Amino acid sequence: MAKKSTISAKERTSEKRDIRKIVGSLSQVIKVSDDVWGNVLSTGRTFEEHYSEMGFHRYTYTTKSGQIKKKGYTPGTLRAAVAKELLDGEKGYKYFKSVPVEYWEENDKYKVYDLKNAQKLVDYNNGVSKDSKIDELKVNKRVTIAEDKWKWDLIDKLLEQTDTLNGGKKLHSLLKKEKEDAQTIKNMTEAYIVRHNVGKTPWEICKVSIAECIY
Repeated sequence: MAKKSTISAKERTSEKRDIRKIVGSLSQVIKVSDDVWGNVLSTGRTFEEHYSEMGFHRYTYTTKSGQIKKKGYTPGTLRAAVAKELLDGEKGYKYFKSVPVEYWEENDKYKVYDLKNAQKLVDYNNGVSKDSKIDELKVNKRVTIAEDKWKWDLIDKLLEQTDTLNGGKKLHSLLKKEKEDAQTIKNMTEAYIVRHNVGKTPWEICKVSIAECIY
């Protein structure tokens, strides 16, 4: 199959499925062998070509004789491919994630809602309503990737959120959403949790201070 210099979004998604099958059994995230990066995907492109398009390249070095050769992917080549807004210190990384707002009462954790959705949840739990579409409060923010949580999916997420292919449009959108969400929470004067009672009305709304919520 002839290789393509440009592919569609649908074809790129197909490549991602192919790559999931290749990297799913890898015990190490970045260190992959020659037979991995040379794998031909369903579009005719290779594993290496898929990531090179996203700015993630194999390590290049020059031999004593002046020849330029390639080794594998390294933490350094990954950092070079990821937007500075997603770097955390000298070695770490952050990625955008939708994080729920939580309220803790001693050892009990509660989801947090605005008044409208808290009432919807109470009505649903008490059998008054069948509407189960209830939105808890969430914020889109950057979270640090723990060293022991690395997997290839996170590499893809970092590259996709950097969005080199589209000039960083997705990154710009995520940064804007993060700022808007933080401002929305900051502007809230009240928030609510839904607590279960024994011997009373089964479910009730309780007002909490947004300043005491965690996110």
